[in-house]
Amino acid sequence: MFQKVVELKSDLSKVDIIQKLKDITEDWLSDNNSTKKFEGTINSDGVFEIHPTFNYNARNQLRPKINGRVNGDNFGASVSLVFSLEKNTFYLILLSIVASIIGAIITYLINFEIKWYVFLGFPVLFLIFATSLYNSKVNESISVLKNLLQ
Repeated sequence: MFQKVVELKSDLSKVDIIQKLKDITEDWLSDNNSTKKFEGTINSDGVFEIHPTFNYNARNQLRPKINGRVNGDNFGASVSLVFSLEKNTFYLILLSIVASIIGAIITYLINFEIKWYVFLGFPVLFLIFATSLYNSKVNESISVLKNLLQ
């Protein structure tokens, strides 16, 4: 649900792609004032871990972690990307689901005014919203990286 693998091809050399990635990526920031499309680290051998920073404050969004590798030589290259969710965010989503189930059980046993099935609707709505937001960030990141490789 929260993982996607993508392979992008380019006519650019490996060195050119790494340089272009570095041009739109800044080092990790702690003050949330990102001015570039991504933040993270890019090694000189083409291995990188970046996070998108566009559209919202860098730390206040559900954003994918992008692990990648630039493969190739001077006559063309490809970029292998793996989009995934940070473990902390995954655990937070899991905690919200468990809390909703516990709330449903408590309201069922005690017979509160709020019906137990209302608590089960919250995680479903939250997962639909989170998946939609996450997929839009993934798709926008792919679009930015595709444009970069042209």
